[in-house]
Amino acid sequence: MKEKIININIVNITAIALTIITVLGFSLLFIEMTNIQSANEIKNSFSLVSFIVGLLLGFPLHELIHGLCFAIYAKKGFKSIKYGAIWKLGVLYCHCKEAFIVRELRLVLIMPAVLLGFIPVIIAFIIGNYTLLLIGSIMIGGSSGDFVTFWETLKLNKNTRIIELPHKVGFYYDDDSIEDFDLETQLKSIQINDSEKNNQSMKFNKTLIVGSIVMFLCGVLSVIALKMLGVF
Repeated sequence: MKEKIININIVNITAIALTIITVLGFSLLFIEMTNIQSANEIKNSFSLVSFIVGLLLGFPLHELIHGLCFAIYAKKGFKSIKYGAIWKLGVLYCHCKEAFIVRELRLVLIMPAVLLGFIPVIIAFIIGNYTLLLIGSIMIGGSSGDFVTFWETLKLNKNTRIIELPHKVGFYYDDDSIEDFDLETQLKSIQINDSEKNNQSMKFNKTLIVGSIVMFLCGVLSVIALKMLGVF
């Protein structure tokens, strides 16, 4: 069994870049496609209250969707799903204790971005709602960890058995066929010190905190840029 740990710096950089690209790119495309003629028109399609509520609901829903998709493939259903939060880092998480085939995990990884990001953006273009567009754009950027993990799974055989790491960005995997390999049994042989693991999860992660602050500043700068373009 092998372990793949994804550098959190890569995830944060991807999140920052993707958030900037989606917010600015979709905003400019929105203005072009909806034939907006004045700043007042886009103001009328934006609600700050709805925007804040949408984001506050969006991130918990992101993890809930992961759990629902995990439960579809897990032999024990929701009994194998664990939700939680690392409050010192300000992050939520969803973990499944069972192993999956790579192609199954890929679907689990991509579904929150599709349901909370890409589909809302498409609907926003159709109905001309800028609030929904911004929420969808930020939810796409917030799925960066899933995208990076998805990219790493593309390097594996589609029948590889895989399970996400519970307290890091990454996964355990084995290249043996699904018929000949029982990942769950092998995982039991790995001795993990629970107290050490929990302390590691709660450890102050400067990179993650700085990354979150930078993402927030990127959002502010995006709004400033839109104002300079005459949107606001």
